Amino acid sequence: MCWRVSTSNRMSGARMSESAPAVARTATVNSENQGAWCVSIAVFVIMTVKTVFPEFKYAVYSLPFLIPAIYMVVERGRLPLYRSGLICLLLYVGFALGSLLHNGPTGFFTYRDLLIIGGYLFLFTVYVRFPPLVADMAMATLGVGLAIAAAKHGVRLSIDFSKSVGLIESTLAFPLGIVFLYYFHERKWVRSLIAVLLLFVAFKRIALFAVVIAVFLDVAFRLVGARGINKFAALGFVIVFSLMALLSEQIFAFYAEEVATSRMSANEVSLGRWQHATLLWDHIASHGWSHTVMGFGPGAADDLVNSNDDSFDNPHNDWLKLFFDYGIIGFISAHAILFILFSRNSLGLMIYIYTAILMMTDNVLIYIFYFVYIFLIIRIGLKDRKPLLRYQMNEIHNCRHRTALFRL
Repeated sequence: MCWRVSTSNRMSGARMSESAPAVARTATVNSENQGAWCVSIAVFVIMTVKTVFPEFKYAVYSLPFLIPAIYMVVERGRLPLYRSGLICLLLYVGFALGSLLHNGPTGFFTYRDLLIIGGYLFLFTVYVRFPPLVADMAMATLGVGLAIAAAKHGVRLSIDFSKSVGLIESTLAFPLGIVFLYYFHERKWVRSLIAVLLLFVAFKRIALFAVVIAVFLDVAFRLVGARGINKFAALGFVIVFSLMALLSEQIFAFYAEEVATSRMSANEVSLGRWQHATLLWDHIASHGWSHTVMGFGPGAADDLVNSNDDSFDNPHNDWLKLFFDYGIIGFISAHAILFILFSRNSLGLMIYIYTAILMMTDNVLIYIFYFVYIFLIIRIGLKDRKPLLRYQMNEIHNCRHRTALFRL
């Protein structure tokens, strides 16, 4: 993070050298808060307007580029970069470009995936810390969104976990799970309770299940004396979840035949996901090893599912989609990206587990709003500081009206 300090008083070289860091620290706090606040307000205004006017959703796609632009304007042209985020972006560009060159574009879904995934990974290259109040603003925005959804579409009074039928059944449940995990991590119990209630109202069964697993693992590790989930244990869990998602075709068939008490087909149990998984695996089996290694190209899974049934435009299994689109190379690289992004602290590891579970039966990979909320929440009070560039103090001895740049 770079700090800018202007000195206008005549000071001796020694005195100025001693006081400049303190002045810089004070100036930075105010400056960073301005940029963070302006970004936060802009995001929540756009999210709320999008809920009221669905056709405004394309403005949400601009957020990964609008956020850095706003920050640069407020901070007078400065845009601190985050090394970890840059590594993830370059890694995605590498394997996506390789798969694209191997297959060529498949149409709309190719450009959509590149724009969305590349967009929010670009967002994570920006270094910014948000104040804790941003979590309250996020929950309020999501609560307003649920109220608008209830007014537009009504509320179901019946709940059926087997069919994922609940009160509203909104994708807003996914970022609400992130907000709850933050409050749980900070031990803010009243806010945690409110977030859980909103999550239950939004009612996505996979989000409820993922929250329970993430919290259980965090508590389990703390009970044995750890400070949270061990990052390598988390990596192991996520690998298992991803492999289960790849084998979902067989898992759903087994559940329908051996476990389900009512006579339900594998497709009914999976809410249509078994059919998509079968389609994708049959396509993989009918092609050579080069496609298994390099994939069929960004957006190829969506294109195939949509061409088979135009009522669907996603296989609702992000792990299988990653494997199909980017092959073994992309599948392994995607694991590396998620691990790098979320393994910095215990909150990040809970979000890591939570997101990996959502990816088993949903398509959060292309939900740009979901990753914008993650960016806001995970950057609250950011303490991990590994900037891309390091600035040194310029000459400050016996000078007047000089600017000094610092990096933590």
